[in-house]
Amino acid sequence: MKEAARAAEAIALAEIKALSNNESSALQKPEGVTLSFEEYSSLTSKAREAEELSKKRVVDAMLQVDEANVSKIEILKRVEEATAEVRTSKKVFEEALNRVEAANRGKLAVEEALRKWRSEHGQKRRSVHNSTKFKNPCPSHHRRDSRLFDVNGLNLVSDGSVPVLRPTLSIGQILSRKLLLPEEFETGMQAEKTTVRGKMSLGQMLSKQSDDPPSSQKAERESGHKQLSAKRKKFGFARFSLLLTKQSKKKKKTTPNCR
Repeated sequence: MKEAARAAEAIALAEIKALSNNESSALQKPEGVTLSFEEYSSLTSKAREAEELSKKRVVDAMLQVDEANVSKIEILKRVEEATAEVRTSKKVFEEALNRVEAANRGKLAVEEALRKWRSEHGQKRRSVHNSTKFKNPCPSHHRRDSRLFDVNGLNLVSDGSVPVLRPTLSIGQILSRKLLLPEEFETGMQAEKTTVRGKMSLGQMLSKQSDDPPSSQKAERESGHKQLSAKRKKFGFARFSLLLTKQSKKKKKTTPNCR
């Protein structure tokens, strides 16, 4: 556009110079050339047409220059708008990067907090589990051989799941048991077990028929237990009488001292 405007300006200036030169030459030598009215009118009309054409060309060239300037201004405006858009896009991009960095930092902080919480929670669980293990290292189950007896001779922990209550004993029987030797006490307990087994229900007797020994062995055991119980009673009453005599002698000795 600029080159076309410059070319149009150069052409217009050249035509103006040519016309001015022709006019000056005609004015300088008026006496040398004689023209008729028709020739003069035709020449003047041609000169006017040439001048009008030159003026039109000059005007067109000026319009083209103005258009070029306007387009240049528009281009500059567009460039400025593009630069402004680039700046705004840079700002938006920087803000987005800052947001992404902040989000990544928050994510890392949350992950670290979760790891710490998991580690602490796992340690607490392990400590609680270990403490429960130390408190209960093995399940509390009763041994089949362990036996607990109260004062009346009741078996508090039996071999079966349901405890079997033994009959209550008198004071004399309790004292006789205490006076007996440990071997005799064990034999007496075995004899009492046989008596308690005799009082079992029909269902228990039927369920244990397969495990029970033959009837002949049972009869022998029962006779042996009866003999042991009779001996135990004799020894028990004898020792009980000895204890009573000793206690009466002690009381007699203490009474004169008190007097």
